[in-house]
Amino acid sequence: MTDGHRARTAFRMTWLLVLAAALLGAIAAQADTRDDVLAFMNHYLDSFDNQSSRYIASLHHAPLYLLAPHGILTEFETSEKIRRTVRRWKRTLNHRGYDHTEWVSVNVQPMSDDTALVSTVFNRIKSTGELLFQGAATYTLLRQDGEWKIFLMHVHEPERALGFGPGGTE
Repeated sequence: MTDGHRARTAFRMTWLLVLAAALLGAIAAQADTRDDVLAFMNHYLDSFDNQSSRYIASLHHAPLYLLAPHGILTEFETSEKIRRTVRRWKRTLNHRGYDHTEWVSVNVQPMSDDTALVSTVFNRIKSTGELLFQGAATYTLLRQDGEWKIFLMHVHEPERALGFGPGGTE
């Protein structure tokens, strides 16, 4: 083996090691992002049940977009409009006997370090323990200043929830 051949082989091996380290780093970053997003979604669910509408609104990006099952897109331009809408949702649920929400499934797909899709199925439970209804939504999350915020909520039927493959379901 000539010196030139050894040098080219060493150069290629170095680049393969750098590439492998970068890929492993990207996989680890994606796993960290998935864990962060899952923690945020669990916090969001707990907050929806136990916090004020003002606090819940703070977990959303302003503007917030809501895509209804029939295709109507609604924009909530400010945190105050988000807060009033959350308060209305909670008042309607409480009127129907609502007590809390439980995840049936939470599927997370990081799209970058600062964006993620989360597709969920959830049960709304009455204070009697009965199922009020089962719903589903797919969320687009943005991370701003180190904090996740809900940017888009796409409400849909539970059978339309996205799976994202292995490792995405909780």
